[in-house]
Amino acid sequence: MKFVQKTLRFLLIALLLLYFLAATAMLGVRYLVLPHINEWRPVIEKRLSSALGAHVTMGEIAASWSGLNPTLALENLRLRDPQTNLELLYVPEAFAVVSWRSLFAQDLRFRQIEVNGIQLSGSRRADRQIVLASIVLDDQTSDRFSFSTQTPAVRWLLSQDQITVRDATFYWNDHLREAPELAIEGISFNITNSIFRHQMRMSASLPHELGSTIELIARTDNMFNPLASHEQGEIEIFMQVNDAQPTAWSPWLDIPTAEGRFATRLWLTMNAGRIGRATIDFAGSHAALHLDRGDSSVIRADHLEARLSGWLGDLFPEKEWLLFERSPNRLGASLTLSAQGLRLESSLFEPRTLLIGDESANTQWNRNGSQKLQVTATQLALESGKMNAQLRGKWTQGQASSPGVVDVTGTFDSVDPKNLHQYVTTQVSGESREWLRRAIRSGALKQLNLTLQGDLSHFPFNAPIKASGKESVKAAGIFRLEGDIDQVLIDYDYVEPNQPQWPAVTILNGKLLFN
Repeated sequence: MKFVQKTLRFLLIALLLLYFLAATAMLGVRYLVLPHINEWRPVIEKRLSSALGAHVTMGEIAASWSGLNPTLALENLRLRDPQTNLELLYVPEAFAVVSWRSLFAQDLRFRQIEVNGIQLSGSRRADRQIVLASIVLDDQTSDRFSFSTQTPAVRWLLSQDQITVRDATFYWNDHLREAPELAIEGISFNITNSIFRHQMRMSASLPHELGSTIELIARTDNMFNPLASHEQGEIEIFMQVNDAQPTAWSPWLDIPTAEGRFATRLWLTMNAGRIGRATIDFAGSHAALHLDRGDSSVIRADHLEARLSGWLGDLFPEKEWLLFERSPNRLGASLTLSAQGLRLESSLFEPRTLLIGDESANTQWNRNGSQKLQVTATQLALESGKMNAQLRGKWTQGQASSPGVVDVTGTFDSVDPKNLHQYVTTQVSGESREWLRRAIRSGALKQLNLTLQGDLSHFPFNAPIKASGKESVKAAGIFRLEGDIDQVLIDYDYVEPNQPQWPAVTILNGKLLFN
């Protein structure tokens, strides 16, 4: 019993002592430190200038009290490059509530930081180093993102309770690409650090020619709390870009040549600095994608919607793009697509524009055992006028000069035979294509079955090829059309007007075999 009484007495005395020390510290801060804080401004400027390697100036520092917490207010903070005197950072006003955790952490901790109207400059030098407000960031390797919590600035940011930035502006200069300056305005930024989680939210207005708005959210477990899970440093990221125009970003980013306006959403996870599973949704209007064929081939669509989901790293060769994590079983990624007003402009066809119509597809993308990219279509539907088609099959990447190897089967409900010549590529002789165009005058082809197998560089597989050291042989492949004929009029011996000719043939009902 006496032991319990002595223990309780000791705890009471300890609590009273802690209370006395906290009260003394509070009074000291309130009456001795805060009233004179602006007098220390030159010392603070000098220490910040030395730490950041830049010239730092401040307008005024004011201190006050909010409940049990001291507050600080700062005006007109400027950070300039010491060589060029270029302004790297400007903070019109900032407000902060100091946390009493600072006493135990032996470092400055804030319950809340609010910054309004900040202007920040960043750049990439010709030597590829990235500089943000005079701070040279860690070199980013090609195989992972580097985000070290041991960096003092990063550790300090993640140790504050809440940081809010409003109406900020960011200026980006890429000297490596010799691109014009990019200014992003209306930036809102928030970091919330709780016991178990870090969360960052950012939104901004884009220049009109680039898009409308951008939003970014990132979440991860608290990196300093041993009770958090810390699963391989996993970070969840969400990003949304509205009304973006990809071609306008080309001075700053290497992206495919695409036209139109797009809305994009991205969800991904990062593990140990590498990009893992990802899902990308995008929708576009008046879209056009330029194909790298050397003949200005373009795929166009009035409207386009797509979702790409899975392990994007599986789509690259093993020793390339190591920034992307590979799945254990090389599962690849799925792509679902729907398009309206689809058409292809290419020298493969005559006339150059091939009208495809409306299209929807479910596909799976991965690499086979030979590291060739492979696309499997479980469903590919086409609708153009009276033509409806259902296709399925597989495409495998070919050699450098080959358009690939296909194995496709499908059915066309109804086809207008007068348009057959448009679907035959220019690799077929002009005489044959002209005969199809002029000879078939009317009718319909119904329940047309398609079989297409082989290397597309030898399509339609009727011309001989010569193997090394061997005689010419017929290209291996199948191009077969089989279906019903309904009242097809064929002028098989067409001639110029006013010239004698054989009469045209009308096939009321029959079978078609094109092989």
